Amino acid sequence: MNPGEARRIIQDQEDELKQLLKKKIVQREAASQIEASMVGPNAFLITGVRRCGKSTLAVQLAQKHNYARVDFDDERLSGITAKDLNNILEAIYSLHGDVEVLVLDEIQMVKGWEMFVARLRDTKKVIVTGSNSSLMSREFGTRLTGRHLDFTLFPFSFREFLAYRGFIFEGTTKSIARLKSNLDEYMEMGGFPEVQIFGTQILKSILNDIILKDIVLRHGIRNERLIFEIARFLLDNTSNEISYNRIKNAFNVPSVHTVADYVKFLEDSFLVNTIERFSQKILTRYTIPRKVYGVDPALAKKDIGKAMENIVYLELRRQGLQISYYADQDYEVDFVTPDELIQVTYASSENEIRNRELRSLKEVSKKIPGKRLTIITYDVEGEIRNGNTRIRIVPIWKYLLEGQMLH
Repeated sequence: MNPGEARRIIQDQEDELKQLLKKKIVQREAASQIEASMVGPNAFLITGVRRCGKSTLAVQLAQKHNYARVDFDDERLSGITAKDLNNILEAIYSLHGDVEVLVLDEIQMVKGWEMFVARLRDTKKVIVTGSNSSLMSREFGTRLTGRHLDFTLFPFSFREFLAYRGFIFEGTTKSIARLKSNLDEYMEMGGFPEVQIFGTQILKSILNDIILKDIVLRHGIRNERLIFEIARFLLDNTSNEISYNRIKNAFNVPSVHTVADYVKFLEDSFLVNTIERFSQKILTRYTIPRKVYGVDPALAKKDIGKAMENIVYLELRRQGLQISYYADQDYEVDFVTPDELIQVTYASSENEIRNRELRSLKEVSKKIPGKRLTIITYDVEGEIRNGNTRIRIVPIWKYLLEGQMLH
């Protein structure tokens, strides 16, 4: 590809971007953290599920500087090689002069891209976006060890969902009622930016794009039906324990290793994530039970309790916490973090909470002492004290709004 052809493509992309930026844009919570780190030349990697807003965030960050952007997920750039990247850089300079910030969307499509970025990051701020965690981290780690910063972006949090709608919480009874209504819609619609514009009917297109572009094409998978079925199985089992052997038997997959690979591909695409049991002693990686969560509540099976648990999981991930869960023959706790044991329930009264959730939390706290104890409900609030044990009960809408203090 010659510089003139590259220049025309980049100009076309910039015209399309101008139209996009005229639409309603939400200030993402991750922006302040990334912006604070952009104090000098370096490479900044923003990964996340396809169509969660990585490109828009990257441009928001770059707009305060003289910048240029190239989207490599463009069929006109399909098949270019590392040798072509210098011609693209020449085209950028001819359009914008000596830019301070370069935004390179989905550049992992180009084999050898990491050497190009390694060269540029010495003098420029280079923002690289990508929708495959394994590929991006592996290639960055090889060429840019200790010389880049990584960030993960998710679809809108509940707070960002409210911001998009222009909702301001006032603390009144009427405002709380409206807030709960918005929470119900968030559990149904989720946080993909396009869904806020086009509705939930576009979710099928988003799911197809993720599986086809980030898994089937990238890994050369021939059995498309199987990977779609496994993806749907995992999303339908949000917050449940799953195992590779169970999936193998459910879909008559010849090898448990194939199942492990497919689950890893789905995790690398950010569509799903699995967490392990706390202090689980395992013999093999294929027999370990683990809990699965989706990247967005709208993709999961329509169950309020499971949607709540999925939302709390995503909130903990946004906080960058290490997460596991506890389960034995008698008791289970949904989340174990470095400082807290968390139980999520749709229970509608304090008595129901005492009967269903309290015992597990108290017993597990004896096995894992020294952590705060929290029960997240749909609408019940209070505190339970038993000797020196204090258990906080908090509605999920309040718990999620408290997250504003962490961003």
